Amino acid sequence: MIKSLVLGGTIATSSLFGITPVELPEMKYTAEVSSQQKAQSPHITKHYVLPTNSSSEKEPFYVHKGQKITIKKSGDTSVYFTLHNKNGEFIGQYSSAITYYPKEDGNVYVQFHVPFLYEDQVRFTVDYTIK
Repeated sequence: MIKSLVLGGTIATSSLFGITPVELPEMKYTAEVSSQQKAQSPHITKHYVLPTNSSSEKEPFYVHKGQKITIKKSGDTSVYFTLHNKNGEFIGQYSSAITYYPKEDGNVYVQFHVPFLYEDQVRFTVDYTIK
């Protein structure tokens, strides 16, 4: 009973002063990969949607020594990505494309970053090629 009175009072007070609850964007992203691309595997195209002022999870891509991974981002130019080696060490920050040759077998981690913009969400596409 008391809880419902407090809740009702809070809602009534906030509506009197024009206060509306603010919903923060979830820290999630979507990536779509076709089954044909999964089967061919060396080339993958992913479509991302990230909220403004956020970062994606670090995505691992396994690359053997002697291979190369090419990452090409297209779409919103404000989005940039960082690359980390299998030990989590920072390799670099890039805005459009990079070809990386790992010195040893292991995962290469890619993470996308969206700065604060006057948009709710940012959409972009990334092509990954491992040869």
